[in-house]
Formats: sequence, structure tokens, C-alpha cells
Amino acid sequence: RAGAVTRNPARGLPAAAPRRRLGGMAATQHRVAVLGASRKPQRYANRALRALRQHGYEVVPVTPAHAEVEGLPAAASLADAGGRVDTLTVYVGPRHVGPLIDGIVAARPRRVILNPGTESAELKRALDRRGIPYLEACTLVLLATGQFETALAPAPAGKG
Repeated sequence: RAGAVTRNPARGLPAAAPRRRLGGMAATQHRVAVLGASRKPQRYANRALRALRQHGYEVVPVTPAHAEVEGLPAAASLADAGGRVDTLTVYVGPRHVGPLIDGIVAARPRRVILNPGTESAELKRALDRRGIPYLEACTLVLLATGQFETALAPAPAGKG
């Protein structure tokens, strides 16, 4: 089903669980890292980066391939992104995400979005072990349908 959201069972959230806003933060206070950011406008990672900016989110492109993406300074890795990551949206396929898993869990994002085609059993296991919530969903669909802030929203910082 297009735009369907799959929740990780480790969180113990039933399908009908009430949704929360992302810690009550305004979009401009919510920091989103785009892992696998691309300069190519036709790529979904680039489309998501632009859509997140249009919705007022603070966006950090993460790619070792470029120093900047869409006029934003790009971090070569999550460790280089500096500061907190409220949402990590993944655009790196499962064949390439393995070497990035340690950096992903070390960054302790408040939630991870695994976009279509990026689902990795190895990454999901690592996120479950660290108690990092994730969902399999399309960032673009979540934004377009007004669900980005409410889909598997983490508890406010310092409360869980």
C-alpha cells in the first residue's frame, strides 16, 4: 500500500496507538539528516531534501560525494553532521548501508525513516538493539499527507 507506515515491533506500539507531535518542536527546530543526499534533482533523496526545506525543517545533507547539496553544506558522515539528529531519513540501499550502521546508531537519531528500497534487516536489528525507533515509509508521502511530524513520533527529548 503506497504510503503505508510499518512500525518496529520493539517499540511495542499498537497500530492504533495515539500519535504525538515531534516533541512539540516547531519545524524549524526539528533537525533532519538526509543520508544519501544527492545533487541530482530527479533523485528521491534530493526531492525529499527540497521538500523538507519547503516545510521549514532544518536539513543536513549527508553524503561523502559532495561538499554541498542544494546550497547546503553537506556532511561526509553522520559523525560530521554535528549536533542532534531528530529524524534520519535514509536513502542508501541495503547493499551499501552495512558500513554506515555503526555511525547511524552512534548518532542516536530520535527516529529513522527507511524509505522504499532502503529497508535493511541488519540496520533494523541494530536500531532495535539500541532502542531507536524506525519506520518504513516514504518521506515525501509523509510530508505530502501531513504525517511527517506524527508518524512514530519520539518522546520529547529527555523524556524517553
